[in-house]
Amino acid sequence: MHSIQKRIADSHGSQCGFCTPGIVMSMYTLYRNSCNPDIHDIETYLQGNLCRCTGYRPILEGFKIFTEDWTKYSFPSSKGCNGPVNGKCCQDQSNEEGLECHSSLFDGISFIPPDPSQEPIFPQELRSNIYSKQSLIFHSESMTWFKPSDLKELLKLKSEYPHAKIVVGSTELGVEMKFRNILYPIMIQASHLKEMNEILDCGNYISIGASCSLTDIVDFCTDSIKSLPEYKTRILKEMKDMLKWFAGQQVRNVACIGGNIITGSPISDLNPILMAAKAQLVIQSMNNKNGRTCEFNPSFYSGYRKTTLNPDEILLSVHLPWNLELNGYFYAYKQSKRKEDDITIVNAAFSFKTNPDHRSFESASMAFGGMGITTVLAPSTSKYLIGKKLSNDVLEEASKLLMKELPLPPDAPAFAQLASEVSNELTNFLLTAFQSAPSNVTDMTTQASQYFQTSKSKGPIQKAIKHQSSDKQATGEAVYVDDMPHYDNELYVGWVLSSKPRAKIKKIDPSKALAIKNVLDFISFESIREKFDNTFQLVDRRDEIIFAEEDVYCIGQIIGIVLVEGTQEEARRAAALVEVDYIDISHEAIYTIEEAIAKNSYYSITPNGSDYSQMIRGSPFEVMQQSGINILEGTMRTGAQDHFYLETHSALVVPEDADEFNVYSSTQNPGLVQQTISEALGVPEHKIFCHNKRMGGGFGGKTKVHALYIASGHCC
Repeated sequence: MHSIQKRIADSHGSQCGFCTPGIVMSMYTLYRNSCNPDIHDIETYLQGNLCRCTGYRPILEGFKIFTEDWTKYSFPSSKGCNGPVNGKCCQDQSNEEGLECHSSLFDGISFIPPDPSQEPIFPQELRSNIYSKQSLIFHSESMTWFKPSDLKELLKLKSEYPHAKIVVGSTELGVEMKFRNILYPIMIQASHLKEMNEILDCGNYISIGASCSLTDIVDFCTDSIKSLPEYKTRILKEMKDMLKWFAGQQVRNVACIGGNIITGSPISDLNPILMAAKAQLVIQSMNNKNGRTCEFNPSFYSGYRKTTLNPDEILLSVHLPWNLELNGYFYAYKQSKRKEDDITIVNAAFSFKTNPDHRSFESASMAFGGMGITTVLAPSTSKYLIGKKLSNDVLEEASKLLMKELPLPPDAPAFAQLASEVSNELTNFLLTAFQSAPSNVTDMTTQASQYFQTSKSKGPIQKAIKHQSSDKQATGEAVYVDDMPHYDNELYVGWVLSSKPRAKIKKIDPSKALAIKNVLDFISFESIREKFDNTFQLVDRRDEIIFAEEDVYCIGQIIGIVLVEGTQEEARRAAALVEVDYIDISHEAIYTIEEAIAKNSYYSITPNGSDYSQMIRGSPFEVMQQSGINILEGTMRTGAQDHFYLETHSALVVPEDADEFNVYSSTQNPGLVQQTISEALGVPEHKIFCHNKRMGGGFGGKTKVHALYIASGHCC
């Protein structure tokens, strides 16, 4: 095992293990890029790695040993516990049971750091740029991918295929294709072209190629901030700080500045900065090889995520001005639900100059995201501030003007919150401009402490022993359902799910899906009603259905499945082609407890005729009143939670002879899976063999409902 793999296993940094190989590779990447990272580097490189089981404390604690100053984070084991027990130091008490106090889960003293010179040499043939100089074309039945060798060929291809998509990191197009089922027939790769990957100091401005990754931009900002006067890099400082909260390191490594501009998201983190700074865009086409330049402002967009570029034009580069005057200032803000790796609720960027006395504004420019269908400017409010000295009256009037200039309909989602946050951002900007408010909180190194006792007399009990699969999980050898070998005749299931919370099914038309070459069949209630039982028992009664019959009662309810001889991706796309016509009765849907009470919708607990509510002796309420206990009544609400698992609901079903089935499932409840399949197919339970060695996260979400998905697949 590599020392990185050993460290995450020994420090108890792996539980379900599904995310562990990715975390190992992120740390290994950092180690190869920097042999002596600090803890901030580790946290940055792990930003894009999710772990729902372990949490990040043991992972970070284990990896801190790779830092140059790791000793200040370590707490060696001792006979003491760094605190009194029963009023005395534990060292002064009798220790007949051989108690020992610990403050670390692993032995850091004997750790031998890896020798960088012994790491494998990166293959020279992969370092070579010979392949980037070659033109390539890849074809499939639905898509053609072009990789031009130079800018001239790119412009030629865009002229021939004006509606082709230019792709660099595919961080946006990939999401659209996978989750929105959008298919782009022509894709042109532009991540490798020299002219689109340069960052150049051009005197009054910086030229940033449209394909430059956000990581390259951060590195340029960092170097410039270190080497140039502070005032000159004020825009770069705000851009660097904003990109720190932009996605994770892995995304920043491939996402590009041009993608942010062309995508035109109204909540882009970069667009307000570029607009407030009055950046210029360089546009080029086959018919205009010298290019044209335009200021980046809201007029660049013709609508939601739509630009005014001609179909044959591309964005070549962005010209970002240097801040050339001592009295020029720049600030950017972002408000989101989480600090890291989260989309914006509302953001803003402010550029301004003060008069020599630094008491009034000479010029101002404000840009906001999340306040319309595009990034917007606030010219009237900016104009009002010119010549004004900061005061409470000016601050109040500017806030009023801003809300008039950027109106929100009262029925907009979170109207009051948005209005408040925009006003707060303006206030922070104005106060910060004249140094009347504290600067942003600086990053702090994460630290944690854990103290526990072990007893020699109790053997392994209480000892910090890593679990049995941790080494295999750290090395990537642990096998999950998706890692199992594929069969030659394996079929994939694509689920057709309800898009309505409450509706009646009027018609199901799978013809478009069935017209695809590898799609073999479509299964719904109508297909199985004569052969299989469509009901099963989930909790205490047999009142759940596998396939929706006439009604759907929630978004995501299974309506049918498509069977595909190909890949899971093909199955998912085929399922998206099945058309379902509904009679919408969403007014009957129940979303809250209050609505359930108003509609007298109760779950009666009366299995087999007995009523659990009668299992009460005496009057608990009267007893509590007599006891003198104070009873407080009130309500509490929590926001909606989007539960997910790194390993989704997964199963591999292998039919055997004699009507037997081997089921390899990521379920937490193999018994229920066995029972549900048996009841649905009418096959005895002893012929259903359900295997589960490990799963990639569960948290109870794979205890019950998982059986429904597997049962629907069996019905084919």
